[in-house]
Amino acid sequence: MAAAGLSEREQAGCRQLLELLGTEELLALTDTITNRLVHPESRQEAITAILVYSQSVEELLKRRKVYRETIFKYLAVQGIAVPPSSEKHQLIAYVKQYWDGKLPSNGSESGERKTHAESTLLGERSVSGV
Repeated sequence: MAAAGLSEREQAGCRQLLELLGTEELLALTDTITNRLVHPESRQEAITAILVYSQSVEELLKRRKVYRETIFKYLAVQGIAVPPSSEKHQLIAYVKQYWDGKLPSNGSESGERKTHAESTLLGERSVSGV
């Protein structure tokens, strides 16, 4: 069942972004978005419910449980370099541009981007000291 307010590309992107959230955050977000009417039994059910009941990308990404750091990490994993000082509303704008195809990523394939972005995020401090 497709969400009326989200395109297929937005749903796919939101799904990837929601995967970065912890289980407790996902369940709390599901409760908020569905007004506690849906009780998912797994992370995937929670993500599906969130996507089905979300009216728009903005409505979903502006939620308190979707942290600025999570959006930043999603963009990094996708190979999108954004200023670390960006505020949440700016990161949401970058995500929307990316999903609209108006913001090219720095990587060629998602597997390569993820590996590079994760190694950059995780190893940045140790590499800079060498």
